[in-house]
Amino acid sequence: MSKRPPSIGPAFRSTSGGWITGPAFVSAASSASTHGRTSGKSSARRATVCSLRDAGKTLACAESLTGGELGARVTSVPGASDYFLGSAVCYSPQAKRDILGVSQETIDGPGVVSAECAREMATGARRLFGADIAVALTGAAGPERHAGAAPGQVWAALEAEGVSHQRGLRSPGDRDLVRRWAEQAALDLVRRHLEGTPLPDGDRPA
Repeated sequence: MSKRPPSIGPAFRSTSGGWITGPAFVSAASSASTHGRTSGKSSARRATVCSLRDAGKTLACAESLTGGELGARVTSVPGASDYFLGSAVCYSPQAKRDILGVSQETIDGPGVVSAECAREMATGARRLFGADIAVALTGAAGPERHAGAAPGQVWAALEAEGVSHQRGLRSPGDRDLVRRWAEQAALDLVRRHLEGTPLPDGDRPA
């Protein structure tokens, strides 16, 4: 088991066994725990929108556990309408299947909290909105287990031309904190992809 590295703030473990730390995640945890709007959260979403603008790319989302909050964070930035196409909030397995095209085999097999489901959600959102990039979030926000997954288990996926990446995360904290961690992880995936930096390791990188 890997040891937690020294850091200036909280960290959480990815399902690949590593630790995720850094200013962006630290600020996300701090802001989520106080349910406030902080400069850390603002800078993360602004950085994403600025990267979309600079690259001339469009973004769409597929959301489950975050219930539309990821799209709300992106659209809080002025000018987001030029690059953000929409978010499909598909909470139930049926909605994931009927709207996003998640296969029944995935729902019955690995389940709705899985790398496979996140990937199919992102693929569906990209197709549905005709976006250059799509990011998806699914998970168990807690406090109970969901679809066999422990509270705090989150899968994020990004789909773009030639790129298919899924990342498993295990977030600490209560329901609201899990959701904020998930949103931050999705924004981080989009920003890294647009900047051409390596995407974070996960259980199912493509």
